Amino acid sequence: MRTDEFLKKASEEIEETEKKDINPLVGIVKEEKKSSIKFKIIVILVISSYVTIGYLFYDYLKNRRSEIRIVEEFINSDVLLSELNEKLKNVDIAINNEMKADEELVKSIQEQSLNLPPINQVVRQPINLPQPQTQEVKNSVQTPITSRYDFFKNKAVEYENMGNYRYAIFFYLRAFAENQSDYEIKYKVATLYYKLGQIPLAIQSAKDALSIKEDYMPAIEFLISLYNSGYEIDGLENTLKKALEKHPNDKNIILALAKIYQKSNNTTEYQKLAEKL
Repeated sequence: MRTDEFLKKASEEIEETEKKDINPLVGIVKEEKKSSIKFKIIVILVISSYVTIGYLFYDYLKNRRSEIRIVEEFINSDVLLSELNEKLKNVDIAINNEMKADEELVKSIQEQSLNLPPINQVVRQPINLPQPQTQEVKNSVQTPITSRYDFFKNKAVEYENMGNYRYAIFFYLRAFAENQSDYEIKYKVATLYYKLGQIPLAIQSAKDALSIKEDYMPAIEFLISLYNSGYEIDGLENTLKKALEKHPNDKNIILALAKIYQKSNNTTEYQKLAEKL
């Protein structure tokens, strides 16, 4: 090709390129801009993630500290006595330093509630706890404090509502010390021990309730539910026999007692109960 023809053709190609507004370097510049934008977006996302994680961790620590404060709050008998006197200052009843003389009682209750052994007995199968006095518990929060019993029971309900079952147990037992005929408190303690996984203590507390009122159905149903879940309960046969006298047509009692007779190969008693079903 001649030189003049080559230059002419090259000139035409340049003109054509300019018409199309194409620059051979544009592609490279655009790619560099795209890479830069992508990098900036990644940096922003990383920073945002760290900020979000930091906030969530701070929020967790803040809430965690609150939980720890509730759990680790120290029960001091002098502080309780002071609060008790303050609550009852306008009530016409004798208040003295009786609690200070109750050190052994307080120590015993603390051992049962605050200083529970490590929870090594996990509840194997959830049971439906009878809750016949739920309304009563709600009402008791609003009950005016007119006695030491009311004071301790209200404190127990307060801690139970917080989910702090160990402290709730302490105050329920302290209320029970003021009124040892209150079988419902003993049953309530049984349900809280159960929630903490302390099955032997739950069973014993339910038995305590029945020792005060032997036909108290919530405690009976509680023990039956535990038995049906696989827990062995000493003396349950006698408890159910007494309950059956009061409630001869209760199917839960009949079935549980029949199960006991079947396990012990007492076919005679088993057949008698089978006829009732």
